[in-house]
Amino acid sequence: MPLNASVPIEASELSRLLPHGGAMCLLHSVDDWDTGQIQCTARSHRAGDNPLRHAGRLDGHVAIEYAGQAMAIHGSLLQRDRLNSEGGAFVPSAGYLAGVNQCEVYCEDLSRVGEDLEICCRQLLSDTNGHLYGFEVKAAGRLLASGRATVILNPAQRHDQGMAFQGE
Repeated sequence: MPLNASVPIEASELSRLLPHGGAMCLLHSVDDWDTGQIQCTARSHRAGDNPLRHAGRLDGHVAIEYAGQAMAIHGSLLQRDRLNSEGGAFVPSAGYLAGVNQCEVYCEDLSRVGEDLEICCRQLLSDTNGHLYGFEVKAAGRLLASGRATVILNPAQRHDQGMAFQGE
């Protein structure tokens, strides 16, 4: 059951859910989410000033960063909703991308993809230490990258069960 599916979350709010902003906030919007998944849209892969471009291109493996930001926003949204229901103040918790496995990349240069990126992350496992997500990055329904990512929560903030990635 979606918690906020009827209200897309735009880029201006997304930057408050991540520890970095400006051009490094790669996602354009959250289109749907609930306790087990999040679906986002990105357009920044086409931007000439994308901070992850190198030598005029955006390597297909950067799709992992797009998925990582969606996971971080998912954790922040879960944490924010829980704290709102408890009357607490929201500050995103820190999470760290500890590993990626079963990763397949089917696109060499994301900057050449003309359509918006569709990022879908599903929370497969979750406990007080971290989360395991499955992710897919698509454009116009065509799979560009997929895999699994392990997120470890900052030990000082593990009780929050939410996260926003740091160190990027």
